[in-house]
Parts: sequence; structure tokens; C-alpha cells
Amino acid sequence: MTTPMTTPTTTTGEIIQALNTDAHFLNAVQRAILPPADYHHMQLRLIALEAGNQRLDAKIDAKVDAATQTLRQEIQDATDTLQKSIDDAVAKIGGEISALAGSNFERYAQDEITDSLHHRFDLRSNHACSIPQTNNSELLELLLPAVEADLITTSQSRDIRRADIAYTGQDSQKQALQVLLEISITIEEKDIRRAQRRADWLELATGVPTRPAAAAGQFISPEIQLLADQYNVYVVMVEVMVEPED
Repeated sequence: MTTPMTTPTTTTGEIIQALNTDAHFLNAVQRAILPPADYHHMQLRLIALEAGNQRLDAKIDAKVDAATQTLRQEIQDATDTLQKSIDDAVAKIGGEISALAGSNFERYAQDEITDSLHHRFDLRSNHACSIPQTNNSELLELLLPAVEADLITTSQSRDIRRADIAYTGQDSQKQALQVLLEISITIEEKDIRRAQRRADWLELATGVPTRPAAAAGQFISPEIQLLADQYNVYVVMVEVMVEPED
């Protein structure tokens, strides 16, 4: 008995699915339906369309990248500007606090510093001249003849008058003596160099021996103390005088 052959039945849905999923089937159908010239023209259009889509995608990606980069830069610039404003405000507040603290320390410690210097240098009949930043008429009158005689320059005179306190008096041998003092909550290298420089110029201007000194209200580091010893600057720690080593 012969078994009859069966022919697979293809539904419309299966054909549509094949057209959507099978590129080779779709291509075969297009070749069968379209004349060769139309098929070739369609292929060229499809290639051109694909190339156009790729160029469009590239342009979109480039614009997105550029916009993203611009946004990132704007955010970074705004962040930098804000951070600078914060840093400036903090620095300003810190400077005002430091200035206020330094001013309070000078007022609090001046009598104690004067006593320490009096004992250290054996000052007799000493006179403390508090110098409010380049505007002290007493010291200005003292330095003006030296400037006119070219013993010191105007710039050096101005620098001397930026010191905190100048002491004038006599030592135990009744010899004229001056002490130029720098006051700071914490003594730094610049305070040591400044005290020594200004004392040298004051001695040059007046012809009177002048000793440099620096006063502080906090611990002085060994390195700064060594520098003070090298420059022969006497250090006052509010209640304690530290003498330079011989």
C-alpha cells in the first residue's frame, strides 16, 4: 500500500513572519515580484537609507556629547566659582578673627612683656612707645632726621614704624638702650627676621644700641627658637623670657 505524500501548508501569518524575520526569504520574494531594474533601484535606496540613518545617529551622538560636555563644564565652572567664594569668605573671617585675637593678646600681654624686657635688659627709666602701624608721630620725629641725613631710607623708616612696640631707656650702666618688639600669638620665621631687621635699622637711624625681641602667647617651635638664637632675637613667652644661647 502506497502512503500518499503530504504537502506542507503555509499560512498567511507564517509568510508575514518569514518576511519580517528571514532576510533571505524577503530578498527572494522581492526578486520574484519586482523587475530587475526596480529591485536594483530598491536595493540602492535601502543602502542610501541605511547610510543616512548612520550619519543621523552620528550627528545625534555628537550633539549629545557636545551638550553633555558643555553642561559638565558649566557645572564645574559654577562649582569652582562657589568654592572660591566660600574660600574667600572663610579666609576673610579667619583673618578678622586672627587680627582680633592678636589685638586682644597685645593688650593683655603688654604689661607682662614690658616687665620681662625690663628685667632682661635691665632697663632703667624706660619708656614704651606703642606703634599703631606707620602713624606714630613720636617715632616719626625720631626717624625724620635720619632719613634727611640719608642714614636710612624712607622705606626703611616706614618699616620701622610698622613694629609693635619700641622701648627706650638706659641700662644698668646708664647707657642709652632701645628694644624693638614684635608681638604675635605664634612666633614665626618672618617675626624673627622682621624684629632683627627693624632693630638694625632703628640703631642705624638713632645711633643707640637696639636689641630685637619677639613676644608670643603660644609654644614656639625648636626650629624658630634656633633661628631666634642665630639672629640674637630675645623671645618672650608672655610669662617666660627665653634667652638666646651663647
